[in-house]
Amino acid sequence: SISTVVNSLDDQEVLLDLFKDIGKKHHPPRIPEGYFDVIAGAILCMLQRCLGTDYTAEVDAAWTKLYGS
Repeated sequence: SISTVVNSLDDQEVLLDLFKDIGKKHHPPRIPEGYFDVIAGAILCMLQRCLGTDYTAEVDAAWTKLYGS
Protein backbone atom coordinates (compact mmCIF):
# COMPACT_ATOMS: atom_id res chain seq x y z
CA SER A 1 0.00 0.00 0.00
CA ILE A 2 2.77 2.43 0.86
CA SER A 3 4.53 2.07 -2.50
CA THR A 4 1.21 2.44 -4.34
CA VAL A 5 0.50 5.66 -2.45
CA VAL A 6 4.01 7.01 -3.11
CA ASN A 7 3.69 6.18 -6.81
CA SER A 8 0.37 8.06 -6.93
CA LEU A 9 1.47 11.28 -5.24
CA ASP A 10 1.06 13.26 -8.47
CA ASP A 11 -2.56 12.18 -9.01
CA GLN A 12 -4.81 13.47 -6.23
CA GLU A 13 -7.92 11.63 -7.46
CA VAL A 14 -6.14 8.28 -7.47
CA LEU A 15 -4.55 9.10 -4.12
CA LEU A 16 -7.93 9.93 -2.57
CA ASP A 17 -9.41 6.67 -3.86
CA LEU A 18 -6.43 4.75 -2.46
CA PHE A 19 -6.81 6.32 0.99
CA LYS A 20 -10.54 5.63 1.01
CA ASP A 21 -9.88 1.99 0.11
CA ILE A 22 -7.15 1.67 2.74
CA GLY A 23 -9.46 3.25 5.32
CA LYS A 24 -12.24 0.78 4.53
CA LYS A 25 -9.83 -2.15 4.92
CA HIS A 26 -8.65 -0.88 8.31
CA HIS A 27 -12.05 -0.15 9.83
CA PRO A 28 -13.01 -1.46 12.25
CA PRO A 29 -9.45 -1.86 13.48
CA ARG A 30 -8.39 -5.45 14.00
CA ILE A 31 -5.16 -4.58 15.75
CA PRO A 32 -5.23 -3.29 19.32
CA GLU A 33 -4.17 0.37 19.48
CA GLY A 34 -1.26 -0.43 21.77
CA TYR A 35 0.40 -2.44 18.99
CA PHE A 36 0.87 0.50 16.64
CA ASP A 37 4.15 1.61 18.25
CA VAL A 38 5.50 -1.93 17.89
CA ILE A 39 4.40 -2.12 14.24
CA ALA A 40 5.89 1.32 13.48
CA GLY A 41 9.18 0.25 15.04
CA ALA A 42 9.20 -2.96 13.00
CA ILE A 43 8.54 -1.05 9.77
CA LEU A 44 11.34 1.43 10.55
CA CYS A 45 13.70 -1.46 11.26
CA MET A 46 12.73 -3.17 8.00
CA LEU A 47 13.25 0.05 6.02
CA GLN A 48 16.65 0.51 7.63
CA ARG A 49 17.73 -3.01 6.64
CA CYS A 50 16.29 -2.84 3.12
CA LEU A 51 17.58 0.64 2.27
CA GLY A 52 21.01 0.20 3.82
CA THR A 53 23.10 3.34 3.24
CA ASP A 54 20.11 5.01 1.57
CA TYR A 55 18.40 5.05 4.98
CA THR A 56 19.56 8.52 5.97
CA ALA A 57 18.70 10.67 8.95
CA GLU A 58 16.29 12.57 6.69
CA VAL A 59 14.53 9.34 5.67
CA ASP A 60 14.33 8.26 9.31
CA ALA A 61 12.87 11.64 10.34
CA ALA A 62 10.24 11.50 7.59
CA TRP A 63 9.09 7.97 8.44
CA THR A 64 9.18 8.67 12.17
CA LYS A 65 7.02 11.75 11.59
CA LEU A 66 4.63 9.69 9.49
CA TYR A 67 4.13 7.17 12.28
CA GLY A 68 4.06 9.79 15.01
CA SER A 69 6.78 8.04 16.98
